[in-house]
Formats: sequence, structure tokens, C-alpha cells
Amino acid sequence: MSSPAHRYLVALGSNLGERLKVLHQAGVAIAADIGTVTAHASYYATKPIGAADQPFINSALIVTTDLAPEAMLKALLGIESRLGRVRRERWGNRLIDLDILLWQGWEGGAWRSQEWHADALHIPHPQLLLRDFALVPAAEIAGDWWHQTGATTLSAAAAAAAFQLTAMEQH
Repeated sequence: MSSPAHRYLVALGSNLGERLKVLHQAGVAIAADIGTVTAHASYYATKPIGAADQPFINSALIVTTDLAPEAMLKALLGIESRLGRVRRERWGNRLIDLDILLWQGWEGGAWRSQEWHADALHIPHPQLLLRDFALVPAAEIAGDWWHQTGATTLSAAAAAAAFQLTAMEQH
């Protein structure tokens, strides 16, 4: 059996319903449907943005898989749908939100940062370096990952941004 060819950094967020339960269900579904979850960040309580009016809980995970970017996006959207996500308005309240932040491919015996640009998907995620709720959990588990557009590692970007998020205590 060969090793997976792709590694993704995926953001998870929820601001409706039983947020922690839904985020846990999303992680389980990703592991069951997509590939091996190799790291999972802490959970962070964050303020709503855009049209959302309820606070979020955010996290991130790393998953290895054989899925190419567009297939990965389709799989994540399928999980969102199965968990009950209904898309009503951009940046509105949501039961679950799963976004591809970064992608690496296995090349020459090492993971290497990749880019993808299509109508429905841009990797790296265009807003990653500007959003505390995405960058802080991402840097926690993938601090050494290179952000091509920003020409920096996630750890360096998070330190430079000086975002002030504290991980939630888990009980």
C-alpha cells in the first residue's frame, strides 16, 4: 500500500447548536470518509464576523489522503451537508464550516507546499493570514508549514499578527 499523496490543513468552525459536538462529529467524519487525521488543534472561542451574530468555536486539523484538491473540497462539502449545514448567506451563521487552508503534496520524499487556483477553490486560503480564528489553530499544529503567497511559515505569521486567542479548556 502506498502512502497518501496529499496532506491538507483544514479549518473547522461552528456557531450554531452544540458547537463542540458538531466539530467533533466533523473530525470523525473526515477521518472516516477522507483520510488519516494526523493532528488536531485546540478549540478556540472566537467572535462572530460578517453577517454571523453568534460566537464561534474554531479549530483545525491535518489530514493525509489520496484526494486531489477539488475532490477534497467536494468531500468536505458533503460532510458539511450531512451534518446539517444550510448555506443561506455569505459569512452568516453556520452549524459547520470546513475550509481547506493549505495543501502539501508528497514530492521527492518530502511534503512540499502546493497552490491551487480554480473558481471554487483557492489554496492557500486567501484570508488565512488575516483571520485569527483560522491562523492561530493552524499555527498550533502546522507552524512549520510554508504559506507561499505570504512567503512565511504559519508560526512566523501568527507571531507577527500578535492575535490574542486562548485555547478553551476541555472537560
